[in-house]
Amino acid sequence: MPGALNCDPEPPEAQALWRAAGRAGLAERLFEADRRLEGYEWYDRLDRITGIDTAITAYDGETWRLRDFPAPERKDAAGVPLPTRPAAIRMTLSVRTGDGSGRTLHLSADLAFAGEAWSWIGDALPLVTRDSTLEPHQLADILRRGYFSPSDDAGADSWSTQAQRFDEDALHIATSLLCGEDSALELSIAETVRREILHLVPNGRKVEISIHRPDIGVVLGDPAKTP
Repeated sequence: MPGALNCDPEPPEAQALWRAAGRAGLAERLFEADRRLEGYEWYDRLDRITGIDTAITAYDGETWRLRDFPAPERKDAAGVPLPTRPAAIRMTLSVRTGDGSGRTLHLSADLAFAGEAWSWIGDALPLVTRDSTLEPHQLADILRRGYFSPSDDAGADSWSTQAQRFDEDALHIATSLLCGEDSALELSIAETVRREILHLVPNGRKVEISIHRPDIGVVLGDPAKTP
């Protein structure tokens, strides 16, 4: 079984690997390689993952290596659809065993990330199999761990504001992929109302908002009657 993770994957790939290892019951045996321990006999005997090769299989049976997967270019194009969900994902791990020989380990996965690792959340290309049990909030959390990198530019928003906006975008992507674009739009509208409008609503009063672009209708309910 694998021991130290010694292939230094990019953050999105590391998240996908961790999930696949968890599904296979191996997550507790994976840990990041620590080169400060090299030279210790017990450490050098650990099995090490030296490479990860991910294959994506579509429902028509065609299979691609992850780096060759024909995912749509989403850069600066929010309206571009997310990739079609594949039928299967398989990770092949190259393992160097403690005795110096090598072997391979195959993991069935339900998640991978195509495209560039170091990119904006709007450019993320999650591939989730159709039989996956991933929920939108779970995928959004994985996206945060794999892609969130706050800007420290002088003109950038605060860390908390950047994190909030990132989480909203990640949840929109996750909901759109797993539940459909309509559900994602409903969620995004609700989150915007919660962030920008909720504080204007008086306690104890109901507000109904209807939008049919370009018209917006607002009906403020009567105050709650006091006993």
